[in-house]
Amino acid sequence: MSLAVPVPSPPSPRHADAPAPSSQEDRPAAPECTHHAGAAHGALRPGPEDVAAARIAFERGIRGWGTSQVADEMNAAGCPMNPSAVWRIEKGTPRRRIHLDEAVGFAALFGLRLEELYEPGGAAAHRRAAELAATVRLRRRAAAEATEALDAAEHTLTAYHRAHPGPGHRAEDHGPATGPTP
Repeated sequence: MSLAVPVPSPPSPRHADAPAPSSQEDRPAAPECTHHAGAAHGALRPGPEDVAAARIAFERGIRGWGTSQVADEMNAAGCPMNPSAVWRIEKGTPRRRIHLDEAVGFAALFGLRLEELYEPGGAAAHRRAAELAATVRLRRRAAAEATEALDAAEHTLTAYHRAHPGPGHRAEDHGPATGPTP
């Protein structure tokens, strides 16, 4: 999503003999404001600040973090923030604006690209959910491989102690270290 601000085109030159617009009806309509949420501006879609605020609240929520932890993490990253600022960004009326350095900090904190912080709709959240699911699958596979390696090592140790009994060593003393001894 581009965060570029549209630049109005320069007015077309008027001929010297053309009359100037005399009333509001003769003037072109101003473009509708679509970057603010709320009935006061007549917007139909949330603006970037609202999208970013919702994304910050979402990312904070899935981590189980309070506003204090987000503020602490932002401060540790060199972006001064207090818990009330996080709350005002997410829920304030009017909503607290997010400065560029803060937006960069939030994106880094949550492992997002800057444009993902401002991406409307559920696309970013669905993409993030897919990334998290892939991470879970990868970690489960790694855990299964680690469990197999641990079982093999315990088996090897038990076989070694059975083959080489020593004083005070019994094979049954070298069973799985994580479970109860039968």
